[in-house]
Amino acid sequence: MAPKAKGASPPAKSVVPASFWLAGTRWKVERVAHLADLGCCLRDEATIRIRAGLPQQVEESTFCHELLHALKFTMGVDSEKHDEQEIDAMGGLLHQFLITRGD
Repeated sequence: MAPKAKGASPPAKSVVPASFWLAGTRWKVERVAHLADLGCCLRDEATIRIRAGLPQQVEESTFCHELLHALKFTMGVDSEKHDEQEIDAMGGLLHQFLITRGD
């Protein structure tokens, strides 16, 4: 049997859950057809919305970004104090960690 070429394995199962818990609150993850941004985090609804139909990698990265907003909200940080540059950087690192763990 020939060895597999690097990167030839099928895509892994998505890291995006249907729901998750933070500090006793159940958060939902919804895929929405008509969403202007790639995703959004709704604090008062405990919901992350992700634009439907995105490629898996983009969906996962968007989820990680929005998850960090959910964490900040859970810690009591208002949205105007969320540093988007920091959230983007940390979201990218979290996504990389999640998809490469176990390698």
